[in-house]
Amino acid sequence: IVLAAAFDDDFVHNMNNHMQPRRLAEDQEIQKKLSVCRSILFVTGICFFGSRLFVEAHPDRA
Repeated sequence: IVLAAAFDDDFVHNMNNHMQPRRLAEDQEIQKKLSVCRSILFVTGICFFGSRLFVEAHPDRA
């Protein structure tokens, strides 16, 4: 879901610009917050799934 959101973000962003023009500064601020949240979620997800895969691959070390 996170990867899909990352790929679809540009498309959704362009659609929003066509549908309702907003102030550029406000839009950039929202985009910054979204990208920070997305990267945190992405890293957390990678760490979580990576640790689960490691535990499944090496049950003796867990």
